[in-house]
Amino acid sequence: MTPSIIKSKLTTITLLLPVILTAQQTINQDVRVVREYTPTISDATKMDQMPVLDDTSTYRPVFRYSILSRPIETPGKIDPISPARLNAERAPMVTNTRIKAGAGLNNSLMGEIDYNMPASKDYQLGLSLRQHSSWGKVTHENSREADAPLHETFVGANVKRFFTGTTLTSHIDYKRRGYEYYGMETFDTLQNYWIPNHNDPIKGNDLKVNSAQYTSQFSMGLGLNNRATASDDFQWNGNIDFSSFGNKTGVKQNQLDLAGHIYTPAGNLYFAADLDMNFYKVSTPDTIGPMYSFDDRQISLVKALPRLGYNFGNGYVEGGLLLISEMGRDDDEMRAAPHLYAQLDVAQGIVSLFGGMTGQLNRNDYATMQFSNPFISPDVNIQSSFYGMNLLGGIKGNFSSAASFSAKVEYSIFNDEHFFVNNSYERVSNGTRDYVNRFGVVYDDGSLLKLGGEMLITPLKMLSVKLSGNYYAWELDALANPYHKPNVDLGLGVNIKATDDLHISTNVTYVGQRKALLNTLIPVEKNLDAMVDINIGIRYDYTRSWSFWAQLDNLAARQYYQWYGYPSYKVHAMAGATFCF
Repeated sequence: MTPSIIKSKLTTITLLLPVILTAQQTINQDVRVVREYTPTISDATKMDQMPVLDDTSTYRPVFRYSILSRPIETPGKIDPISPARLNAERAPMVTNTRIKAGAGLNNSLMGEIDYNMPASKDYQLGLSLRQHSSWGKVTHENSREADAPLHETFVGANVKRFFTGTTLTSHIDYKRRGYEYYGMETFDTLQNYWIPNHNDPIKGNDLKVNSAQYTSQFSMGLGLNNRATASDDFQWNGNIDFSSFGNKTGVKQNQLDLAGHIYTPAGNLYFAADLDMNFYKVSTPDTIGPMYSFDDRQISLVKALPRLGYNFGNGYVEGGLLLISEMGRDDDEMRAAPHLYAQLDVAQGIVSLFGGMTGQLNRNDYATMQFSNPFISPDVNIQSSFYGMNLLGGIKGNFSSAASFSAKVEYSIFNDEHFFVNNSYERVSNGTRDYVNRFGVVYDDGSLLKLGGEMLITPLKMLSVKLSGNYYAWELDALANPYHKPNVDLGLGVNIKATDDLHISTNVTYVGQRKALLNTLIPVEKNLDAMVDINIGIRYDYTRSWSFWAQLDNLAARQYYQWYGYPSYKVHAMAGATFCF
């Protein structure tokens, strides 16, 4: 990247910073895009299958995993703010068990059971069982109606054992998602197609996959830490986790993660280090049919971040080096990135400035990608993306006891960022390409400018308002557009405590227009309309044990798309009851 371009980027950041501070917060194979790009169609995923109830009941067991679906997922991420303190509410009844059940439109059912062991100075135990299901239908652009079921299950247990000065934690979880490839496609089972790695044409009927799919994952882990939190205390922790992932296609991934952290002070100086080691192996079925091209793979990923820091009266500064080793790909990768970060409390407890230059590796293994986009082709060979330079700066603080805020500017240069595209087949008869409702991945290098901010306001005891927003400016080396990624997302959340027993919450999410790419004979870009999702939740506490709730989702009644070809439900509603004892 030339000095003139970098200078232009920095000028853009300088001009836009005041604005955000005031505003608030193909087929069966991967493609490595370098310079010249031959488009390779869009991608697909289902949105808002399950209703989301922001349950604010007095019983709040804390578990490691939440299975509740969200209507819209956006890539926005900003540093958490220190929220303004809410006024004290009526003291909740201490309970150990919560049972929640509901039913709604789209033939939806849900049930949850949570249990927390009574308080103990030596142990803490949490158990959870959750099942959410729907059997709804959607209508495609071509007016064809399709079944769009979703079944999500989660079972988990957490145990903590408190020793003198240390805490041992453990967890065991199982989660499963059952669904269908219900997205629109132009694939024709009566046609013959050419596919990679086959010299002879394949009948379309032989390429038709079973629409039903599922993914499941079992995980367990142990952790140990010394519970130190003050900046002048020696701190350490370590974790070991194992997980096993599989799907109906027969692909399996076993993964072992080891992580550790130390922090040792020496006066105002300190030394800190993070070490993460990830090992995973993907095993594939011997035979699955001509539509997939599988490869076994085994990846070892090691990340280390040693750093030195200095604490002064109203802030700190630290510097180090991020070291990354990734082995098991076609070419083993050794990477390094500088780590410089500082924070300054301009007015202690009121305003803080932060900024620096860091690096980051986004590990994209097979299991995480399948859960992220369930409609991805099962044989995609995923690789990690590396952000070798992140320049960031921002501000966070409190205007008053009733208002807090955070804003950040970040400019990143990356390699191997992934973008979902629809897989396609070439017709033997005329050479046109028909796309299917499963997605592949293309990769590209480039840069990303992100502006983000959020604000939490609690003007009244019974009212809180949260505003958030992010802006993204992508520049890619080869791709024409960052497919399926928005340039802006905005959020508004309002919580009202109308009475001691009646609670109302409203959330509005806006995601800007995105581009999708169809890999037809002449590649065609599709515009995905902006998504507006309006949700309202109501909870009435009938007694200290019983509460009744209702949730209305997508009140704008717009059938939006997170992935091309996969429309969401329209208006969705659920209602039910919660019992605590």
